[in-house]
Amino acid sequence: MLSAEVAIYPENTNRGDEIVNRSIQSVKNIGIDCNVDHMSTRLSGDEDQIWAGLQKMCQEAANSGEFSMVVTLTNH
Repeated sequence: MLSAEVAIYPENTNRGDEIVNRSIQSVKNIGIDCNVDHMSTRLSGDEDQIWAGLQKMCQEAANSGEFSMVVTLTNH
């Protein structure tokens, strides 16, 4: 079991909420358990799911331009 707390910060845009929401939706679309909070999103699942989800979120955010992504991993 692995969990990741993820925060995406779109840069140089006024569409930040839209970019973050699309990134979260991309993870939900591949079936990863997702809990959304005001400042971050927690992903839970097996290791392969979490790495795939992080990659999906990163790709989705990158499609919209520059961003920063902060991730905290926990293995329990």
